[in-house]
Amino acid sequence: MVIKVLRYMVGANFLLFLVECFWLGGDAFNGRASGGHYFLADHQRLTEVSRGVFLFCYCHALSVMITIPPVTLASLVEYKLKGGSIRDLRR
Repeated sequence: MVIKVLRYMVGANFLLFLVECFWLGGDAFNGRASGGHYFLADHQRLTEVSRGVFLFCYCHALSVMITIPPVTLASLVEYKLKGGSIRDLRR
């Protein structure tokens, strides 16, 4: 039950990240900070934003990258504990 709730939370966080990137014009991981100016990037297109927005986007991207792998692993372990086979997932 806990893993199911975590999956929904991580999925919602990822969807919000995608909406944020679309709405603001990119993400901070691909962007850059230079000379007091902060830019979000999307396919080499830069959008200047405030420092606060840049830091928020950076932290949000980091939270997505940190939470997806453990929840994915926990979901696979849960599947295996319920008697599923990893080979079943390949079909």
